[in-house]
Amino acid sequence: MRTLMDATNTASNQPVRETVAPGLSTVAEIMSVSVRSLTPDRPIADAVAAFNEYGFRHMLIVDETGGLVGVLSDRDVLRAMARGVSGAATVSEVMTRGGITVTPESPITDAIDLVVFHRINCLPVVDANGALRGLLTTTDLLGALHEILHQLRPRVRG
Repeated sequence: MRTLMDATNTASNQPVRETVAPGLSTVAEIMSVSVRSLTPDRPIADAVAAFNEYGFRHMLIVDETGGLVGVLSDRDVLRAMARGVSGAATVSEVMTRGGITVTPESPITDAIDLVVFHRINCLPVVDANGALRGLLTTTDLLGALHEILHQLRPRVRG
C-alpha cells in the first residue's frame, strides 16, 4: 500500500473551478480535486516532506481503505514541534480526528458557514457514501469570491 496517495483517484490535477461557468453555487464547482493523503501511522516527518514537495497546507488522513479519519495541517505540525514532539512521532498523535465534512452538492454558503463557525481552514469533501472526493479550502473560497467580485465590477470603457 502506498502511504502517500492521490486520495481522489482522478486523472485531473486541475481544480474543478476552471471548468465551471459563472454563477457558482455548489462546493463541487470550486473544490480542489487533486489532494494527497497519508495514513495515521506515518511519521510526522513524512507529512512535512509532503507539505514541502506539494506546496499545500492540509493533508487528509485516511485509513487503509481510503476512509477519512482526520485532517493534518501545517499549523498542527508546527504546534506539535513547538511542544517538542519529534518528527518521528506519528501523524495520529497530532492530527485533528474526524472532522467536519461537506458533499460536492453542498451549497457554497453552507460551507462558508461551517468554516466561519468552526474557525477552520479546510473541509474534506465526501460523497453520500462517505468516499473522499476532494478538499475545499479557504483559498478555494477566496478564489470563488474573487471571480464573483470580478464579474460584478463595472467595466471601464476607454
